[in-house]
Amino acid sequence: MKKTLSLLLLSLVVGQANAQFGFGGQQIEVKLPISEKFVDINYADDGQAYHNLDVYLPEKKADKYPVVVHIYGSAWFSNSSKGMADLGTICSALLNAGYAVVCPNHRSSNDAQWPAQSHDIKAVIRWIRGNADKYRFDTDFIATSGFSSGGHLSSFMAATTGTKSAEVGKLNVDIEGNIGKYTEYSSMTDAAVDWSGPIDLEHMDCAGELAMKMSPEEVLLGCKLSEENHDRYASLSPMTFLDNADAPTIVFHGTADNVVPYCQGERWANALKQNNITSEFNLVEGGGHGFNMYSEENLGKMVAFLNKIRNAKPVEFKGIPDEVRKPANKQGKIEVFTYTAKSSKGEDITKKARVYLPYGYKADDKKTKYNVLYLMHGGGDNSKSFLMPPLDWLPLAQVLDHLIAEGKMKPIIVVTPTFYDDDENQGGNSMQDAIKATEEFHKELRTYLAPKVEAAYNTYFEGNLEKSRQHRAYGGFSMGALSTWNELAFGINEVQTFLPLSGDMWVFNENGERKSFDEAAVWLNEKIAGSAYAKDFRVLAYTGTRDIAGTPEKNMIISLLAYAPLFTKENVSFQMKQGGEHFYGHINEYLYHALPLLWK
Repeated sequence: MKKTLSLLLLSLVVGQANAQFGFGGQQIEVKLPISEKFVDINYADDGQAYHNLDVYLPEKKADKYPVVVHIYGSAWFSNSSKGMADLGTICSALLNAGYAVVCPNHRSSNDAQWPAQSHDIKAVIRWIRGNADKYRFDTDFIATSGFSSGGHLSSFMAATTGTKSAEVGKLNVDIEGNIGKYTEYSSMTDAAVDWSGPIDLEHMDCAGELAMKMSPEEVLLGCKLSEENHDRYASLSPMTFLDNADAPTIVFHGTADNVVPYCQGERWANALKQNNITSEFNLVEGGGHGFNMYSEENLGKMVAFLNKIRNAKPVEFKGIPDEVRKPANKQGKIEVFTYTAKSSKGEDITKKARVYLPYGYKADDKKTKYNVLYLMHGGGDNSKSFLMPPLDWLPLAQVLDHLIAEGKMKPIIVVTPTFYDDDENQGGNSMQDAIKATEEFHKELRTYLAPKVEAAYNTYFEGNLEKSRQHRAYGGFSMGALSTWNELAFGINEVQTFLPLSGDMWVFNENGERKSFDEAAVWLNEKIAGSAYAKDFRVLAYTGTRDIAGTPEKNMIISLLAYAPLFTKENVSFQMKQGGEHFYGHINEYLYHALPLLWK
């Protein structure tokens, strides 16, 4: 694009600033529902106007406010449009919903080439965390929102949350930057709103020939679209960096948008769905580029989506005391329990489970009864993995010894079975075998394992699993978490408390395709709705931020709380360990926090 076209577009932005709508989005002049306003705060400590931001606090006062960063649209050509950033529409709706709104300027494409704009918005998010106390920001929830090029930047923040740099082909991209003095703070975000944003910058003509013969991205990148410049253009697209650990995103795009074709929104929505990211797509019939988009219905959908994500935000917990990593003075014992069950082929087989008996357990003391926790291992593991993990990972038996000795939990019996046919898992089982076995284990628990193991030890079981369900819990790690969700679906009459550890629920349609998180949540709600205990169960879910199953489990919890009425904040607890990974050493740390909650 010629420079004259860039300047022409910039003049359109400025000229329409006071119009009903324009490149800066719809601008309705209203009195904002605010209690306080702070303007022209420099977030980069460089005195430059393009690094200023405004803060708006809701009219309804609170001790702390969740935060949304709303970014104006300008085709990246404006460096000072924060005062026209959809204040009367998007920002007002957010303020009325109790969100603090931060509207920043950022460098234009005439000030600096990409990824300078990413560096600026990342710096804004870090500034929010660094000034949380001063402005009463609740940094447990920070989201981004934006219109047009602001929608692109909002989406880019979601797609790169937690990513500081990346290799794109032969190009090394600095995504984070080092703007401002709060570089020690995180720029991670919890959710994003995209209003009419360009996403796939190499295919802006996805709907055919564009009405405007302009290419702002050429100015932003400093090069024309060509095979030689593929890496540069790919570095501008949020789709390039997308994975299932990224922030949930809601997308709005109008069918009559003649600046950014609505197929851009469709492509973004499809990419989010393919990566199993919690998302919603709203195709607005007759919506253009900044008009007919901000209806009360659409603004309500935006707020509802952000509320949904915020309500499911996990609680971070601290680590565990150093002494727990050493053997306790009073140790329980581990026994092998043998029982008869059915194999995957329907044949009678002998199986083994490991049983942890707490220190002081006496077989002849029939008056002392014990609650029972069943814990299922992950794929490829076996019945010893929890209690006697490999290498020098923290063993669960050691965690139990310390918790019981210190009086932090009642003594319990822990049973670790296997969903495989043999307890050592020597059969070379496939993933499909494991999926089927975890889906079916609830039958084995009900018919074979639980009645036999609980009759053999001093438990509350007296011949009827349902009557003693409040004394029984079931959990599992990874594929064992999948068995936990299925136990909830089919065994809620026998088990009261469920501990999915780093694993979401897999539900398949008739074609063998996995259903979405939302569909799986509805399915689970329907499965337990007919039980007399549909309102008498608990889910204690745990995972880690660096766990491969962490984001899927988080998305599962989000969907349950949003679309499964039987699941509420009262019966669902979700905790996430910063840096937690997918292995027993960390899983048994989670159990250090979970076990005292089972039976108080």
